[in-house]
Parts: sequence; structure tokens; C-alpha cells
Amino acid sequence: MSIQDNMADMLRAKRKLSGQSIEEWAEELGIAQSTLQEYMKGNGNPTVKMVEHLADKLGIDPIALMSGNMEPEQRQTVLLLLDTIQAVSVLPKSKRLRFAELFLELTQLWEENIE
Repeated sequence: MSIQDNMADMLRAKRKLSGQSIEEWAEELGIAQSTLQEYMKGNGNPTVKMVEHLADKLGIDPIALMSGNMEPEQRQTVLLLLDTIQAVSVLPKSKRLRFAELFLELTQLWEENIE
């Protein structure tokens, strides 16, 4: 795979996680929508400065963006989250709903801590 393909995969994954439209996400990243679309298709030739800019906005290492690989700590977090989702999915509905409520409360506490 090429660097552009790796970067495109990472951008598509990050955009999906953001839940934003292309327009919203491009604005958040501080780049033109058409540029973002080209990068997400694996086209274009971003400068080193652009790669650094995008990596900074995404909160990842530029090497991770270009290689398509998450940092080891992030990979472990993602795997733990996926395991948790799988375990929660088999719980009865009432317990899944309770888990969702507690998870929402946890994320709200986390946001307060970040700000």
C-alpha cells in the first residue's frame, strides 16, 4: 500500500468515528473540503507540513497517519473497547441500557476533566 492509501484509510476511519459530514470535518481540520476528499480517496500529494497539520488536528503521530497504523497504546485501547462492546452486546436489554447510561456519565466526567 502507498502512503496516500494508508493516509486515506486512516482519514476515512477517523471521519467515521467523528460522525461529521465532510463539510463539518474539513472545517474542523482547517482544510478545503475538496482537498480532504482527495486525500480520503488516496489522491493528492500532501506536503510534510500538511501531514503534520492533519496529524496534530487528529491527535495522532504523523507517522501513524502516513502508515495507517495506530500507536501501540491506541491499538490496545481500541482492542479493549471492541472486547467490551462484544461482551456488552450479549447482556440483556436492561443491562445494556444501564451500561450505556454509565458510559455516558463516564464520558461526561472525562470531558469535564479535559476542559
